[in-house]
Amino acid sequence: MDQDGHSKHLRGWFERSLSFEALDYEAVRTNLIDIVENHGFKITNQNKSRDWIKLDAVYGSRIAALIFGSIPFVGQVVLWGKRLGLKASLYRRETIDLNIDITPYMELFNTAEIYPLSQSAEEKAADEYLAARKLHSITQAIYTRLNLPLPPELSRFDLKQFLSDTLLGYLICPFDSHRSKKPVHYPIQKGPRWSWGAFLIPEFWYIWHEIWGISILFVLVELGGGIKLLTLGVPMVTIGGILLTLRIISGSIGHKIYYCKYGKWLGKQDRKEKTVTVNMPPKGSKTAEHQDAATAEQNSGGVKPLNKGEEWLRKGQFWPRKWRPRP
Repeated sequence: MDQDGHSKHLRGWFERSLSFEALDYEAVRTNLIDIVENHGFKITNQNKSRDWIKLDAVYGSRIAALIFGSIPFVGQVVLWGKRLGLKASLYRRETIDLNIDITPYMELFNTAEIYPLSQSAEEKAADEYLAARKLHSITQAIYTRLNLPLPPELSRFDLKQFLSDTLLGYLICPFDSHRSKKPVHYPIQKGPRWSWGAFLIPEFWYIWHEIWGISILFVLVELGGGIKLLTLGVPMVTIGGILLTLRIISGSIGHKIYYCKYGKWLGKQDRKEKTVTVNMPPKGSKTAEHQDAATAEQNSGGVKPLNKGEEWLRKGQFWPRKWRPRP
């Protein structure tokens, strides 16, 4: 649970669950099929019963994907030639429930892309952008066709928020797909402003906290970029200034990146636990013994428990044998 913020799953850009009340099931089913086809998807499989229907559809052709994908430099980022897979299910229950899921597909197979095996970083970003835009447009069309008021969050596609979520996904967990259940956490209250670890040794600091994306980025920029600048004859002072600037940026965003991954500020929970421990009396001290005695007296209904000496006197261990109380 977040300490001072909220969480969201990046897969929310590619999955949508809707519920409708007091609507005709057949009208929703007919409009759903029509809207999917109007958005360029070709239905490849359709299973239906009296109270439910499931659709599988594909967007884009294999030939176009191969042609545009082979264009140098820009072929993987242009939106033409992209292929998407859509899965939709509609159920008639107490309400009419609709689930839509859109996934980037490979060029030749009706299978989801596997990053980084079949998909580069720039191709992944372009594919996910197209999938998110298609899902948003389909959702808007459904509300319009059914004459329902459009929710405020669906009034427009928030490109800025999508880019922010995508960038955080790359920086935190670059090898996870958009189906990952790992959430991204956004802080609401301000936390620590500076991280010395992220400033002095950013590569190892981010690796230690398993923030792989930004650690890989720093290694590539510092080593690859530094070597490239040296071969171009850039003065060492300039290269040192660039590296120092990168470390200052890292130190200023280190705690925020940590929060985005784990949903808590680094060291905040530890400080709380230490504070509680200091306020407790040390075990074995007189204060602790007095507290234990008071607790025992309270639990015994107000009667103070006897210590070993008092119990020995009560049993009459010092009396002559014939005067001792009989059990």
